[in-house]
This record gives sequence, C-alpha cells and structure tokens, in this order.
Amino acid sequence: MPVRPCRGIVRRLNGQTICFTGRVLVDDEWRVRTHCAERARQEGATPKTDFSQKVTLVIYGDLASKVVTDDSRTYSSTLVNAEAERRRGRHICVVDGDGFSALLKGRPAPCLELRKARTGRVTPVAAATTEAHILGGPLRVRRTGRRASGDLTLDLSRLDEATAVHEATVGALIARLSRQGIEACTYAADAPEFDAGWSRGGGSFVRIMPARVPRHDE
Repeated sequence: MPVRPCRGIVRRLNGQTICFTGRVLVDDEWRVRTHCAERARQEGATPKTDFSQKVTLVIYGDLASKVVTDDSRTYSSTLVNAEAERRRGRHICVVDGDGFSALLKGRPAPCLELRKARTGRVTPVAAATTEAHILGGPLRVRRTGRRASGDLTLDLSRLDEATAVHEATVGALIARLSRQGIEACTYAADAPEFDAGWSRGGGSFVRIMPARVPRHDE
C-alpha cells in the first residue's frame, strides 16, 4: 500500500496544489469551482482546472455538475487519476465538501480512501486515521497587549504579564519542536482544548501550560 505522508489528516490548504471534481457543498451551500478556487487561493493554495503531476489535493464535489466522457459510467477522471497515482506510490490527498469547509476555517480534514470497482469507477470512502483526530492547524503565538488596571479585584495588568509569559513559553516550545522537524499544532474543532500538540513516532502528544497570575505582593 502506498505511503500516506498525511497520516490520514489534511491539515491546511496553504501550499497545496488542488483541483475539484465539480461544484462543492461548502457550509450547506453549493459553490461552483471558480468560487471554491478563489477561496482556496486566499488560503495559500494553487488551484488547477485539471489533474496534473503537480496536484497534491483533490476536492471531491458534485459529479453531476461535471461533464464526463463516459456516459455509461459517469465517474470523475480526476478521482481515477488520483487513485492511479496512489497505486504508483505518490499519495494524493482527497477531501469532500465538509473537509474543504473545515480547511477553509483553518481546521484539519480527514483524507479519504479511494475504492476502485471492476468497472473502473472510483469512490471516496472514509478511512481510519493512524493518529488521534485531536490535532488541528499549525500553532501560532498570540499577540498580547496591556490593559490599565482599575478598581477590579483582579489586576488586569498583572494578568497581561502572565499571558505574555505564557505565550513566550508556547513560542519556545514551537521553536524547540521545529528544530527537531516537528510541527506544533493547535487542537482540532472537536477535541479538548490544550496549549500545544504534536505527533511523533506514531503517537500524538499534548501540552497544557496554565498561566499563573502574579499576586499583588510579588
């Protein structure tokens, strides 16, 4: 079986070269390929009108809206090409409309398996992933500010200091993992919240770093 470098999860559109099988259902609304291509381009992807050796991600849309060359089969040549590339050892990621919607929001999406029938028809099916679906997109250090303290019981300026220290710790962790060739991730939409997560050696790891609010007498 071809290697799945995505480990069953597509994490981002940025850097992907993509093509669509037809119009796509995005957030419960049908969108034509030109609209989807523009949305993907805004997220750093490179849309292509046809499948080529450069394509890394296929968005599986509505085949009924696509003109096909074989009326007796009515399947997408894009999926056939993607399945053929996988068999040759070059893994092409495939996501459906829900996956594309998630990627547009910066969330990860499951990479679908491709099942080929004797007729030549290729059907995308959900696949079990090799890692827990808890890791989201790339982790970024948040910008912190300062608020003026007032007559509140909680000193907001002290809270801002603690938040800044917390984000500095997150930044240090991102840098350390990066030096090891590991990407730090945020949490997935349906996963418990944590500060940082990463995958290594077939396992997923998370880190929670609670911020400590300094006392007034410190």
